[in-house]
Amino acid sequence: MVLSSCQYKSDDDMAKEEYISVVNGILENKIDKLKSLFACNISSKIIHFQNQVIELINYVTGEYMSSKYTGTGAQYMIDDFKQVRFLPMAACELYTTDSKYYFSVLYCGIDDFDAGNVGIWNLMVQKCKDENDAFIPYSSYEDWKDSDKYRGITLI
Repeated sequence: MVLSSCQYKSDDDMAKEEYISVVNGILENKIDKLKSLFACNISSKIIHFQNQVIELINYVTGEYMSSKYTGTGAQYMIDDFKQVRFLPMAACELYTTDSKYYFSVLYCGIDDFDAGNVGIWNLMVQKCKDENDAFIPYSSYEDWKDSDKYRGITLI
């Protein structure tokens, strides 16, 4: 008789943990923590990546009040029993004493072909002028995943 156990994290759990890690890294002013959340194959190609992280930390102002994780979609590629799993998150909300922020994240949760692709590929943060500001989504998932235009951090 063989007993085994494996720990399974759902796509939603993985994505939520990543979003919380981003918010905590910003609020705690942890440059290295935020940098480590990005896929190393992606961050190594981003021009002035450290400056982008510093700008992100400075962009989010005020004291933490609450946040809202809105869920994720999923895109899979399975080949030769290996998989790549992208988890796009859109319109996750962060409320501080100064403003409301929308976060969109393209996160690669699993890549059995190349572990260097696991992590955040794109992070977009929109600071709202007032409570009624609408979320401005990225153009499309395919553009976001396949284009280098959005790699790194985009502040709106």
